[in-house]
Amino acid sequence: MTSAVNSNIPPSVLQPGAPVAPGYYSASQPLVDEPLVMLHGWGGDSRAWQDFAYQLNQHFHLHILDLPGFGGNRHAPVNHQSLIEMLPQRCYLLGWSLGGMVAVQLAAGAPDKIAGVITLAANAKFVASDDWPTAMAKATFEQFYSGASRSLQTTLKRFAPLVGNDLDKTQLAQLRSDLMAAQKAYPDAAYMSGLNWLQTLDNRESLAQMAVPSLHLLGEHDQLVPATAAQPLAKLLIKAPVVGAVELIQCGHALHLAEPQAVAQKIVQFIGANQPNRDKQKVADSFSRAAPTYDSVAQLQRKVGARLSGLFRRSIVRRQVDSVLDLGSGTGIYSKALAELLPDATVVSTDFAQGMLQYARSQQQGELFCVGDAEQLPFADDSFSALFSSLMVQWCENTATVLAEIYRVLKPGGCAVIATLGPGTLYELNHAWAQVDDDQHVNKFTSAKVWLMQAAQLGYARVEYKKEPITQYYDNVRDLTHSLKALGARNVNIRSAAGLGGRQKIAEFTRAYETQRTQHGLPLSYQVDYFILEK
Repeated sequence: MTSAVNSNIPPSVLQPGAPVAPGYYSASQPLVDEPLVMLHGWGGDSRAWQDFAYQLNQHFHLHILDLPGFGGNRHAPVNHQSLIEMLPQRCYLLGWSLGGMVAVQLAAGAPDKIAGVITLAANAKFVASDDWPTAMAKATFEQFYSGASRSLQTTLKRFAPLVGNDLDKTQLAQLRSDLMAAQKAYPDAAYMSGLNWLQTLDNRESLAQMAVPSLHLLGEHDQLVPATAAQPLAKLLIKAPVVGAVELIQCGHALHLAEPQAVAQKIVQFIGANQPNRDKQKVADSFSRAAPTYDSVAQLQRKVGARLSGLFRRSIVRRQVDSVLDLGSGTGIYSKALAELLPDATVVSTDFAQGMLQYARSQQQGELFCVGDAEQLPFADDSFSALFSSLMVQWCENTATVLAEIYRVLKPGGCAVIATLGPGTLYELNHAWAQVDDDQHVNKFTSAKVWLMQAAQLGYARVEYKKEPITQYYDNVRDLTHSLKALGARNVNIRSAAGLGGRQKIAEFTRAYETQRTQHGLPLSYQVDYFILEK
């Protein structure tokens, strides 16, 4: 078997207008280390990526890979397993139409190899059924299949304007030319095998279990994959361990040809946004080390915790609460308070920092302890009547995943009260460092708008939101930074500077911070966002 990815084409950078062939193309300044594997759709070969591949090659290393039956893979078996063997050790997948459906199969079959999936004009099922009506009508597909078996060339000529219904004359002519050139190069059997694949693929279960970030772009005016598939696709993805996104673009089936810049931008933004910003183990280790000193400097945490406790008591009025999860329980102060408030309920303390749980146990702050990641909670579905989480979720990487996990472990009718930090937090710290260098010294915080949007998409029955600005004051920079260190609230971004940079930088930072001094002292601001969520 000849693998297009491992072909003898030397690494190169695509040039505008250069022919796109299967192989590897390097980017001079890639956004990520992992390559982007591109899978074309039915009816053609890798020429489908003409021009669009050049735009992506400015940001990514590209692997142009032909589907089985085409190009260097013309003799490969028509199944996703044959393609898994050709994938790099770790990559992103981009698939158009049938290629997109195959990409979902690859992600399900080899999750360890896949960093993320982007599909263009790809449905969960290409052919409609009683339980998936938002697809091509079965009679229409059978008519198309019959026509292809009689005269593939005629069918492809009719296929081109369906694919490129919103392309200009020049683009449509190029599309038709590429389809005709491919048709002369490959046997009809390859096309019929592809149609059989389209007819039988059912990605609903794979999408609902997608374990990597995914983006699914559909055309508003697509004549092959109806735009109405967007909503049921989104519902499938909400169930996935890693919640994906579905977006509509004002074009037809050939999104990358009709709106190349917009589609390329969305791909760049998606992959960029899903790069890990925070080192989870660094977060856990930092808070574990801070456990003995945490409560002595946690004035902000006590104030926020008291406010959140009031919201919690209000939320559980007239509710039967038999189990509570203290998510990010820290030193266990609120686990103990929850147990006292609800003596007949089971209160479980969970935290990613094992040192925090050990300290809580030594202080007898709680009864049941469990090390757990908020993005992958170690509890069964429908486990808790209520959830309490004070100033923890801001340390998580993916807010949508956290909200989905909270939704999953809550019982129907259960409620969660959450306090987190929003943008604007540590503004003065960030502003002072910006006068010194361009490194990332302050953690990024998700906006309430994003939290609310994601909660709505997940289907929470009720969402309530409040915000509270809080400013603390310090006599000097040393006291300010010492308090953050004692809390464990350090800069835990992967792209952060390795160290503060020596005495000169510290001196510059101190001078910059002193310019923000008020009559009360040196300010340190927080934006606290409170959410009440009901399943």
